[in-house]
Amino acid sequence: GATPAAQRLRKRKLRGGDSALGKRRSSVGDAVLLSLSGNLLDCTPSPDGKQLLEESEVPDNVVRKLMSPRQQVFMELLQTESNYVGILHTIVNMFKQPLEEMAEDDYGNGKNQALLNNTELKIIFGNLPPIYELHQRMLEELRYTQSHWSE
Repeated sequence: GATPAAQRLRKRKLRGGDSALGKRRSSVGDAVLLSLSGNLLDCTPSPDGKQLLEESEVPDNVVRKLMSPRQQVFMELLQTESNYVGILHTIVNMFKQPLEEMAEDDYGNGKNQALLNNTELKIIFGNLPPIYELHQRMLEELRYTQSHWSE
């Protein structure tokens, strides 16, 4: 008998269901496709709600074939930067600001109910604002480059 993994692989090959995620990445195009479709971080929306690519009826593989390898790599970089800025946005708005507000409220009313004091907040989030601002500017420049693309 074959191992369970070998049996699943054989079944997948018989059905023709060998997905791009199971294959070894052999080209930049495949890497871009995997990055744009299979990355867990892609679930985070961009902070301004903009989509990088307009949704259309044209299949991804057709759009990908129309782009040069250089543009495909650029689009992957743009997607990754957009995801990163979205994650930083989430950290700032869902964690940093609420925790800072709790610490300020505690300081003002003399209670000690905040999860973190100001020193701990500075240690954890101290470098985050300049990093977030830098990456927002980078994303704006990447989007400008995308909209004015030339080889």
